[in-house]
Amino acid sequence: MTKTTKGHKFSFLKAYRRKYRGTSALTFMNEPTFDEYESNRWNLIIFSLIFLIGVVLTACRFESSDLDACLDNKANKDLCYNANAGSVEAQYDLGIFFGEQQDNKNAAYLSVFWLDKAARQDHIEANVILGQYYKQLGDLVRSRMYFERSADLDEPISLNELGKMFYSGTGVDVNVGIALEKFKKSAELGYGNAQMNLALMYYYGETGKQDLKEAYAWYQVASSCEPDAKDAIKAIEEEINNAELLQSAKELGDYYKTKYKCTLYHAKNI
Repeated sequence: MTKTTKGHKFSFLKAYRRKYRGTSALTFMNEPTFDEYESNRWNLIIFSLIFLIGVVLTACRFESSDLDACLDNKANKDLCYNANAGSVEAQYDLGIFFGEQQDNKNAAYLSVFWLDKAARQDHIEANVILGQYYKQLGDLVRSRMYFERSADLDEPISLNELGKMFYSGTGVDVNVGIALEKFKKSAELGYGNAQMNLALMYYYGETGKQDLKEAYAWYQVASSCEPDAKDAIKAIEEEINNAELLQSAKELGDYYKTKYKCTLYHAKNI
């Protein structure tokens, strides 16, 4: 998908607060007659019905405009109808479809619009994509919101991104403990970049003290999909003077390889 680094105009529903002009209680020193009471009651009923009809028509108008915008921008007709009806997969597919259009000035907005609808229904990849998108724009609040939503569903890229945020204090207070927790969970799910980050934390003693054995083991796991891990392994081998410790680290690495096999994860960008 095409990377977008500029902000976009978003259309939001404007909420208007209706102002009522109250009548002083002193006006009602005399109770209303039965006819007046009935008249007021029916006026209230009629007003309420008119108000409810207006709300329904307004909602339909905005739903219709979403559908029209989808159809007007050359999207698949069935996909538009299904997405507008609430299909999370159709909403995600529309977001991807519009994100891949380069000759449509409305594409970026429509891509974010439909991906957000899918993300709100806990579509994992939609949350990851939007997390990365807002990270590129520098909107760390929204970026973190999407990453946290998908991290709650054990998505490794989002867990790793949150780990980096807490480690560096980007958009949040520095918390090495939370960073370690996020990196470890992502690493155990097989994300190579998180395995590298976790190994680095063990190497520099961010866990409380330097642990070359754990660092070496996690670099071994990451080496199957992260080329830079091999250089780190060589450096640690030279640093470990104890042959028994080195052998123990290699055995731990072999065990981790079978349990936490490194897998490449690629999230789309918009």
